[in-house]
Amino acid sequence: MTEFSHVVHNLQSVLSTIAHESSIIGKKAPRLVAVSKTFPSEAILAAYQVGQRHFGENYVQELCTKADALKDDCPDIKWHFIGNLQSNKV
Repeated sequence: MTEFSHVVHNLQSVLSTIAHESSIIGKKAPRLVAVSKTFPSEAILAAYQVGQRHFGENYVQELCTKADALKDDCPDIKWHFIGNLQSNKV
């Protein structure tokens, strides 16, 4: 069992539920944006490896650090900024 196997297990469970419910109502599954704040890059990589592509961060510095760390291993990752931009960061 890997250090982040719980992340993978939980993600697969959520994706399965989304797929099941979407098929019941006959609609396309919504896009899941996994909020990756407080998780290290290794956890994001584990989720990416099982198909998750959209991740949300609420701090610009964290997003930039993680995006840089993962750019080679996750070439088609999509980042979403989900927080308020502080005036001192503008």
